Amino acid sequence: MSGSPRIKVVCPYCDRETKLVTGNKIYPHRKDLYHHHFWQCAPCEAHVGVHKGTIKPLGSPANGHTRNMRSQAHNAFDPLWRTGPFKGMNGRYQAYKWLADQLGIAVQNCHIGMFDVEQCTRVISICKEYRELLRRGPDVYPVDDDDHLSAAGREHEEGGMADRVG
Repeated sequence: MSGSPRIKVVCPYCDRETKLVTGNKIYPHRKDLYHHHFWQCAPCEAHVGVHKGTIKPLGSPANGHTRNMRSQAHNAFDPLWRTGPFKGMNGRYQAYKWLADQLGIAVQNCHIGMFDVEQCTRVISICKEYRELLRRGPDVYPVDDDDHLSAAGREHEEGGMADRVG
């Protein structure tokens, strides 16, 4: 990671180029993060970490509120592929494919690290509704039935799935 960075990371809040810094600039109270790298826009208090061993950003720079919402979105979504109905071979990809369908976006654009607050709020809501349907039983909302999954996403757009499920 020596030399000047070959990539350009732009702050989504001010459109200025961010700077590659080490963790002591972002988290001065966290010595365990001093050796980690981050892209930072100091004026906007926005930053994003990098993939291990690279300077490639994990997502887009985010302010504190957006980072908090991304964390909540991951907490709502990740259990679906780590331990839940999508666990297993290609589980993570299948879960992101399902989430992209629910959000009405292409799977290649479905990355929580790129989401804004509104998208994170939708992820949290969709995952909460899905877990509730799973709790009610497989006859209500089978995981492998793409028609039901797509319909759930459309109904979410129209204001929720509560009316559909008895």
